[in-house]
Amino acid sequence: MTVPLSPAGARPASNYFWAFRLGSWVLTVACWYIIAMMNLVIIGRYGPHTIEPAERFTRLIAAIFVNCLLPLIGVFLYYRKRVQRPPIHRKVLLVSAFAMVFSYLPYRGSYYSAASLTKDRIGTLAKEGAGLLPASPNQSIWDSAIRANFADIAEFSRRYNKEVGELDQSTLGGVFSAESFRDSKHMEKALTQLQALLALEQKYSSLDPIFERNKARIRSLDAPESAKEQIIAGLNNSVTQNELADRRAIYAKEEAWIRSSIDLYEFALAKRASYSLQNGKLVFKDAITMSDFNRRLKDAHGLRADALLAGETFQKHRKEYLHELNLQPWDMELPPEIERADKPN
Repeated sequence: MTVPLSPAGARPASNYFWAFRLGSWVLTVACWYIIAMMNLVIIGRYGPHTIEPAERFTRLIAAIFVNCLLPLIGVFLYYRKRVQRPPIHRKVLLVSAFAMVFSYLPYRGSYYSAASLTKDRIGTLAKEGAGLLPASPNQSIWDSAIRANFADIAEFSRRYNKEVGELDQSTLGGVFSAESFRDSKHMEKALTQLQALLALEQKYSSLDPIFERNKARIRSLDAPESAKEQIIAGLNNSVTQNELADRRAIYAKEEAWIRSSIDLYEFALAKRASYSLQNGKLVFKDAITMSDFNRRLKDAHGLRADALLAGETFQKHRKEYLHELNLQPWDMELPPEIERADKPN
């Protein structure tokens, strides 16, 4: 005679299932924690850093909903016509696991994406590179290279300003004045200072080595080649190119007026016997020398005015560009020294 199993007899076998149920719920909670963290990181990479907590929470819920929608539909359709339907904890775990996978794909992609380099983020990296802020954790693979690029620019600018400050420019404040042509000693001193200024301007005339070094950093990163080229193309965007074009223009004009001034003082020194200083004015002994001197003086004045105008244009464009990154010129200690007039004491 066969004795049927009683419900009490079945209980020992079912006692094992509580562990599976509990394990499923624990894994589900872990999945949702990972999903939330990955989506928060994505929001941080792509969104502004000043985002309000309420908006951050709204974006998080929307991102989780999008990542869960397809797994939820897939699991529902798969088990809809099954005779033996699985318990709820198994279906929830499946939905959670697939949602975690769907969250990981944009999370991983955002680490390599150039879109994560928002203007807010670039401004933050610039301040970190300049030493104005402590370095924050990298939000993308590009952060370290961009931060190092701004560190190079800030160091370049500090060296420039330091060397400008160390130059003897005692006679340059009165350059082109009649008194500056008084005697050979004054003119030789002016020439020495102009030549030193020219050498300094030539030394710091280009940021190209810094940008080339940054391109090399980016190309050395472990990232897709297409993404690297996208970042490098971003460095060569219209704003950057306009900045570099303005910089080349101002240094070309600076060099032109300094060279013209050197030519003027060399001419005056060579013709020292052909004129004298009388009542604060230069009086020439012959018209040819006076004409040659005046032509050189007019050229030097004009070229200096052009350099000052180029400096004002450069300053305006730079401020507009830095404003987009929430920066000020003195944050980066950027040359030329015309910027320094705006720096607060």
